[in-house]
Amino acid sequence: MGCKSSKQKDVSNPTKSGSSTDQNKQAQGQSTYQLKEVTGDGSIGSGTGKNVLVVYAHPEPKSFVGAMKDIIVRVLKENGYDVKLDDLYAMNWNPVISAADFQERLNPEQLSISLEQKNAAETGKYAADIKQEHEKIKWADYIIFVFPYWWGYMPAIMK
Repeated sequence: MGCKSSKQKDVSNPTKSGSSTDQNKQAQGQSTYQLKEVTGDGSIGSGTGKNVLVVYAHPEPKSFVGAMKDIIVRVLKENGYDVKLDDLYAMNWNPVISAADFQERLNPEQLSISLEQKNAAETGKYAADIKQEHEKIKWADYIIFVFPYWWGYMPAIMK
C-alpha cells in the first residue's frame, strides 16, 4: 500500500533578490534559501506552520551526511517550519523486533510478530519508545530521511 503526497517542496533555487540583506546573510554563511510549497493545484504557499520530522541515520555527526542533515534542519527552521530531529544512532534506536516491543502479549508462550503487531495496533500496547515515534509521525506533515547509501541500501538501523 503506498501513498502519494499532493504537496512537494522545491528547494532547488536560492532567492535571487540580490538585496543587501541576502548578501549579508551569504557573507555570514547563512542560508538565503526559501522553501516554496507546491500544492496539488500548482499554487505556491508560504510553508509557514508546517511540521517536519527529520530522521537521521549516521554514526558520525561530523560526516558529509551529518552536514547535510544540519543544513536541512537549519533551512527548514529559517523558513518557518517546526522541525523535530530523530538521530537514530544518538538515541540508540533498536531496530531489532522482539517481545519487548509489546506491552501486552496475546500469546506469551510463542512470539508471533504479525499477531502481536495487529494486537498492539488495535490496543495501543506498543512499548513506550515505539509509541513516542508513532506520535512524532502523526505530528509530522512531512518526513525527511537522511542517511548514507551503503552497499546498495540504507543503514540497518533504518530498517
